[in-house]
Amino acid sequence: PPLIVGWVAVALGTFLGLSRWVNVRRKATARRDEFRYALSAFCDLSSMNLAAGRGVSQALATAAGQGDGWAFMELRAALAAAYERGTPPAEGLEDLGAELEVDDLVEVAGSIRLAGQNGAAVRSTLASKARTIRDRLTADAERKAAAVTEKMGLPAAAVLMGLVAFY
Repeated sequence: PPLIVGWVAVALGTFLGLSRWVNVRRKATARRDEFRYALSAFCDLSSMNLAAGRGVSQALATAAGQGDGWAFMELRAALAAAYERGTPPAEGLEDLGAELEVDDLVEVAGSIRLAGQNGAAVRSTLASKARTIRDRLTADAERKAAAVTEKMGLPAAAVLMGLVAFY
């Protein structure tokens, strides 16, 4: 009957739509984590460029130019857009952080902005921020690994029981 076909179509469409939405959210989370790894490297490179005597803007541009991958392309584009608008590089990074929903980038931009306004020591701040990001990513990876290991307890016990039963 057409009514059953209609309900099945609506249910199947809802299921497929929700599964696609969950898949996109999972991929977005993975891309944000990938961006955080690149951001950690970017902070380290910026800190090294600052230690070499470059100014903040030049250090950021040089650090963004030294990396490959989509994350560094986004960083370069954000810095170039800020330069073209005539705004500080920190504002471009802050806009990118808000767009990608990466709070760490917004915090880095705030640190850079503070350095521009108050002459704060941005080199040590960037180095500590890179270390903090790496520590958080490591803790997340360890937590995920522990969760996966814990999920393997029941299948491993079932395999063991099967071996005992057939032995």
